[in-house]
Amino acid sequence: MSRHSAHRFSAQVRQEEKVELAKLLECVPIPVKESVEEPAAKINVLLQAYISQLKLDGFVLVADMVFVQQSAGRLVSFQFRNFLTLMLSQHSPRHVRNLLETRVGGTCKSGARFM
Repeated sequence: MSRHSAHRFSAQVRQEEKVELAKLLECVPIPVKESVEEPAAKINVLLQAYISQLKLDGFVLVADMVFVQQSAGRLVSFQFRNFLTLMLSQHSPRHVRNLLETRVGGTCKSGARFM
């Protein structure tokens, strides 16, 4: 999910973080494909933990969680723009709007809000 953001967040996964990341990896709602040693997996797990409001057990990942909290809006916005670009390259704008209206349902009256 956040492989591109891992380049900006180039901190290596420290040995003391691996235990806490492994615990969080079991609790996140969407499985993470990367291993715990990769920075992209670290960001993915922390972003999911932040969105899911999971609590951190220790203080090892607190500084990294602050970075994720500050960057969460940009990360999700980046992913949404990538999704729209992919969908628009494969389908017409009207079809994409219909897909969004179907998925979003009652929370939004018009998919045009996303266009």
